[in-house]
Amino acid sequence: MPKTQHIFISLVFMAFTYFSSYAMVYDNQFIPLLRRTRIDVGGCPSLFAIDLFADTASSAYGPNEEQVGLPSIFGIFNQGELGRAMAAAGCPDPMRTDWQDFKVLWDVNGKLQTQGIFFTLHKTITDWVSFGASWMFMRANSRHEFNIGKHDLELGRADILQLDENRREMFQVLGLQENQSAQVGFGDVDAYLRVGHMWDYTLKFKRIDAGGTLGMLIPSGLRHEANKPTSIPFGGDGHWGIYGALDGLFELRDDMKAGLYLRFSKRFPNTRNRRMPAGCEPIIFGALCGPVRVNPGFTFVFNPYFVLENLRDGLGLGIYYNLTAHQKDSWCDARKNPCVPAQLNGAVGFTDWRSEYITLNAFYDFGKVCAVREFDPILTFNWDVPVRFLVAQNVFKTYRLSLGVQFAF
Repeated sequence: MPKTQHIFISLVFMAFTYFSSYAMVYDNQFIPLLRRTRIDVGGCPSLFAIDLFADTASSAYGPNEEQVGLPSIFGIFNQGELGRAMAAAGCPDPMRTDWQDFKVLWDVNGKLQTQGIFFTLHKTITDWVSFGASWMFMRANSRHEFNIGKHDLELGRADILQLDENRREMFQVLGLQENQSAQVGFGDVDAYLRVGHMWDYTLKFKRIDAGGTLGMLIPSGLRHEANKPTSIPFGGDGHWGIYGALDGLFELRDDMKAGLYLRFSKRFPNTRNRRMPAGCEPIIFGALCGPVRVNPGFTFVFNPYFVLENLRDGLGLGIYYNLTAHQKDSWCDARKNPCVPAQLNGAVGFTDWRSEYITLNAFYDFGKVCAVREFDPILTFNWDVPVRFLVAQNVFKTYRLSLGVQFAF
């Protein structure tokens, strides 16, 4: 392809990036927004990629690494506790007076399903400098299901139905739109500048491609809605952020590579309306709602991988391990002269989370079978599987399948 066409395509992609680019990022405890490794194509250092993906989750790793329902990563739902929190907040408690002092636990299960499209651009400027961005568009459907669990009451079937009706009344009083939500929109923008280089026949490797990255996380994604407990953020929940990363790809011999990606990111504080507990209720069902200043914790990413290329006429396979660790957030009630204090200490403990994923990757490079490479596509397939080898906790067990195409130029 002529050089002028390369430049034109790059400018078009960059224009699209700056005006409507929406990113996949690591710091999300609901869906696997994981980095995809660039497939190296000799003589074509830049790429543009499109991936179609689908996610599903019906359980989560809880605070003690046990398997729980999706909403339980924020704590166990105790209807009696919610009633007492409502009373503290000055709201009427719909529960019968002889039930109000008892513990009534509910097993809250859920389901999350998403479908979307993900874009990646990586453009090399010189032998040492490159830049890029990634973004996505997604739709998500989620729901909660409430089933009576442990309790201190003698209940018949009619009593259980009455408790469920009381729960619905509680949500209505608090303005919570219960049980189901549908979201459609963009994710955050991940734009970066990378400084790195390739060294041939160095330190007993056939090739080393290593560098450092400085990136920005632009909060253009959908946020969690305070009145919809089932909703999820499509990125970092409205927080700007920056990150630094180190990466290294080591070619052990022809078509056999191993790599490592390390990243630290930090989201900046912001203030907006959020749910807050007035007692010990889970934060997504909080009896209070108002401005809260949230300062997110640091996020660390550890991502080693191994790739075999050109196993048969362009076919390749890869396996990746992704560990993401997010430190506890800091929450501060930003209401002016609150008459009812928010009980944030317990709720903040659930903002500390860890996720682990194994990614199985297969790809086929059509350019490998061409005598002269032009704008030949690379088909990719990825399966992201949540695992718990070390420390997975407070995260959804979300499985992802994605099918994509890359163009190197």
